[in-house]
Amino acid sequence: MERINNAVVFRFQQRSASEEILDVIPQGLTQNVDIIRVPELNGLVLTGPDTETAVLIEFLKSIDTVIPLISIEVMIVSYNRSTARNMGLQAGWDGSKTNNFSLNGNGNGANVTLTANSINNLLATFEGFGLLNLGQVSSNFYVQLDAMESAGVVKKESTPKLSTLNGHEASMSIKSTEWYVIEQQNINPGVNPIQTKTTNYQSVDAEFSVTIEPLVSGQEYITLKITVQDSDFGTQINPSAPPSKNTKKFESMIRVKNGEMILLGGLTESSVSKSDSGVPGLSRIPILKWFFSNSSKSTSKEELNIFIKTTVIY
Repeated sequence: MERINNAVVFRFQQRSASEEILDVIPQGLTQNVDIIRVPELNGLVLTGPDTETAVLIEFLKSIDTVIPLISIEVMIVSYNRSTARNMGLQAGWDGSKTNNFSLNGNGNGANVTLTANSINNLLATFEGFGLLNLGQVSSNFYVQLDAMESAGVVKKESTPKLSTLNGHEASMSIKSTEWYVIEQQNINPGVNPIQTKTTNYQSVDAEFSVTIEPLVSGQEYITLKITVQDSDFGTQINPSAPPSKNTKKFESMIRVKNGEMILLGGLTESSVSKSDSGVPGLSRIPILKWFFSNSSKSTSKEELNIFIKTTVIY
């Protein structure tokens, strides 16, 4: 018997007739049926035998269901704690220091300077006890005591809101760009060679990005696949070289209930810097080094916390 073909238009009610929908249909249902996607109608034109198009329509109805919309609230909190301390005693000859005694303070510490007159007056008080004779210092001699300490906390917040359909990725990124110079020397051959210089600018990007892929399961539980990448610029070995870049990345897969908030952490960076300066030899002798050296120490700690709250909307 000759097969009777029929053309039917199937229109989706809950989802879109995208190109990806054709990949979902099993090949066994499309062997004898021609399918044409019509985006304007949000549907498919099916041409084929009545029995086979009817089976295909039943399958399309089964996948034409409400797709959950997930609202994702992201709160990014970055803390940067830093401390710095500078301690030391300096002595030398400087005729520009005329004040006998000076004290400078800015709330973080003090800077005390004693000139020759004030030091000689202090030595004279010791001589008055008759214990020892320390003599006097020259007119340009001075002693300076540094005692400085500072601490600070920097807090940055960002609260983007994302929305995506179930099973699709949602992402956000914050990008910064730096430029560096590339110079190239060119020599044109000839009787009188001509040298030319070409200058180009190249860019390097540093980016903070968060990518979240939600999957809604039974009882309104949501499985989240989270990828966080944080990169920033380092130091340049010279002004014409590209800046170095440090990158931190982690991936996590968790399961939360609808409306719950989670906290992701672990992106912590700590650094300690210490330097000493002083009179060679004397700055290494115990006790004496307190009078002939200067030391400074700084510490910093940066911590990144990410709060994520997901809400399912039908």
